[in-house]
Amino acid sequence: MQKEIRRAAIVRRPHRDCCSLSESVEKTLAERGVVSVSLEASLSEDGSYSYATAGLENVDLAVSLGGDGTLLATARLFYGTGIPVFAVNSGTFGFLTAISRDEILRAIDALFLGQAEFEERLMLTASVRRGGSRQGIGEFRALNEVVVTQQGMPGMLSLDAWVNGEFLCGYRADGLIVATPTGSTGYSLSASGPILMPTLDNMIITPVCPHSVASRPFVVGGGDVVTIRVGSCRVRPFLSIDTQESMALEEGDEIEVRRAPHPLTLVRSSERSSLEVLRTKLAWNSSPGTLP
Repeated sequence: MQKEIRRAAIVRRPHRDCCSLSESVEKTLAERGVVSVSLEASLSEDGSYSYATAGLENVDLAVSLGGDGTLLATARLFYGTGIPVFAVNSGTFGFLTAISRDEILRAIDALFLGQAEFEERLMLTASVRRGGSRQGIGEFRALNEVVVTQQGMPGMLSLDAWVNGEFLCGYRADGLIVATPTGSTGYSLSASGPILMPTLDNMIITPVCPHSVASRPFVVGGGDVVTIRVGSCRVRPFLSIDTQESMALEEGDEIEVRRAPHPLTLVRSSERSSLEVLRTKLAWNSSPGTLP
């Protein structure tokens, strides 16, 4: 542990299990001289998270108590701070929150003993330009994915995509996803995108229900720049960020997606690997063979 931890933020969902677990975490941290501030992340009807941000100055550690959605909100809330995040799964399903509620106190012990392992996860920056202007009218951060999709009645969108300024493909589809390796097990997976190891430096471009079977998922480098232009559409397009933030789009809008300047630093689980999480969550139950 390179930096002394004196103040921690606990981001939690406002239900009984999370509040009880939060009290245990606060007590464990207090025994080590750490002051904790708790934030309740409330999910609204439109899918966005809201939380009071008072008291977040000089935070050295963040603990996300809930599910994957709570972690996505926590990643954006503390973006650019470089502080490590414990992602604790207090629910029944989660690819991102690999640390279980039974493991969190042991993981805290490992952190203060200097035995914790960390991993960096690529995040995305999405900038929206309108009317041919180079000046952006909106900028967002995403840990999982940036999605151009439709609002209201189902319908097909007309979307053109470029990679590093070179035309890639014209999509006629319900939407287009640009996902991180962390987000490869999210919406992109549901749209038949590939699963990537979460620490890779890549982005995945995945069409949603494309009109042409030739429109396939495509993996690009983490340093590449993906530009999406909205064409003429009968339905209203909008931009979705980790399914928690959104912005209405217009014909001609351009969305530029690139690697964010700062990654998310996660505290790794010492009791299960990324492959074990995948085997468990996706029920990959075949018996292992014997290595030669």
